[in-house]
Amino acid sequence: MKYEVHTIEEKSQLSDCPTFYIDKYNWGGDYRPAAYGKMAYIKEKGFIIYMKCEEKNPLRTFINNEDPVFQDSAMEAFIDFAPEEKKGTYVNIEMNANGAMLNRFGEKPPGRKVYTEFTNARCVCAAQIDKDSWNVEVTIPLQYVKDLFGKDLFTPGDIIRCNFYKLCHNDIPIAHYGSYTKIDIPTWNFHLPECFAEAVIV
Repeated sequence: MKYEVHTIEEKSQLSDCPTFYIDKYNWGGDYRPAAYGKMAYIKEKGFIIYMKCEEKNPLRTFINNEDPVFQDSAMEAFIDFAPEEKKGTYVNIEMNANGAMLNRFGEKPPGRKVYTEFTNARCVCAAQIDKDSWNVEVTIPLQYVKDLFGKDLFTPGDIIRCNFYKLCHNDIPIAHYGSYTKIDIPTWNFHLPECFAEAVIV
């Protein structure tokens, strides 16, 4: 499984990029809302990710950044922008339908830290709720990537590693845990960079 991250000139071109599907429900359950998205590299500016879930009235109690939005209905992107460095570090960007965003950086837990300990640059999340679905869009500035991963140049052929998730860690309405890649362990855990997929810049 290798996702193609297209290099684009402006955000409007994102709609032409390949779609990834969050359709692996590794820990069972009958509630499996369709979720999918697109990611692109905006040349010399950073990355953009759009994610959509076909889910009515998503649970959305948290309103502030760094709130535990995974307890709401949430979509998430976990990314290692410099896997060639073999440091095992990655960012987790977790978003609910209010546009509240939890953002951490580091190696596997414990010890992950708020991104503000490393950079003043920040990701920006926008969310929208429609009648039968909701979506989020997050922009990731190149300065943010540089400050955290030491890399600010991406060219065709470069590899990043990532996984995408749809979840609600809450029995109200229904707990569920979906991922882009298969995760073959007995209990829920998304902090497994060894299960990330490769994504190639094209």
